[in-house]
Amino acid sequence: MFVLKKQDEPIEWPVEVEVPVNGGKVEKQEFTAHFKLLDQDEIDAESAKGDVSFMTVILVGWGEDVKDSKGEKIPFGKEPLRAMTKTVHVRKAIVKAYYQMAAGIARKN
Repeated sequence: MFVLKKQDEPIEWPVEVEVPVNGGKVEKQEFTAHFKLLDQDEIDAESAKGDVSFMTVILVGWGEDVKDSKGEKIPFGKEPLRAMTKTVHVRKAIVKAYYQMAAGIARKN
């Protein structure tokens, strides 16, 4: 059975970030994003404004797994979100994870 309904609650979804490290390699890190599920018209309108604007609409929170360099939890907020939007590899990972979630593509382990 399939139930078509509006998703009002945020969806928790893993975001895998490939963090650049020395030697031309990446270190995979992960956090849990809380995404607002938009309909296609909203996705089209918001994504046309660019990744930074899009992220501020779709990312409505994150899990306990977002931490600073000292291992302290970073609470979701305007300034931490702004820092994420300025980091290219983080921005790319969030947008990619959102589209996978919105399309119903389960994450492969």
